[in-house]
Order: sequence, then structure tokens, then C-alpha cells
Amino acid sequence: MAQNSGFSRAETRYDQQYIHIFKIRDGRIVALIEGFDTALANRALWGSADKLPPDEAAHLSNLQCFMDA
Repeated sequence: MAQNSGFSRAETRYDQQYIHIFKIRDGRIVALIEGFDTALANRALWGSADKLPPDEAAHLSNLQCFMDA
């Protein structure tokens, strides 16, 4: 987990929390999941911007690569 406290370029407060989940095999990162408040990021970067569509549909089955041996 990580936390950022600061300002955006537009001098809007941007206090964000992140989570990073890594899967490591043989000393190498083979998968990564990152999570953060995208609505907060949108407001800090673009003010009243329209919602952005996700890259992929969020679903627990997308985590299968973390469950494989």
C-alpha cells in the first residue's frame, strides 16, 4: 500500500491511496494489480470530466493469474 499527499498541476488537492499486488515467480514479477480511487484522480486531473471506461471489466475471475501455481 502507498499513500500520496500533494497537489495536481491545477493545484487541486490530490491525496490518494494505492494498493499494488505483485505475483513473483523465480525472483521476477509475473503479474501486477494496481488499485486506486479513479474518480479522485479524474477530479484532480480534469475537474468535472466524464467518467472514463475501464480497460477491462472488473471481476474476480480476472485475478486467475494470481491463483495459478
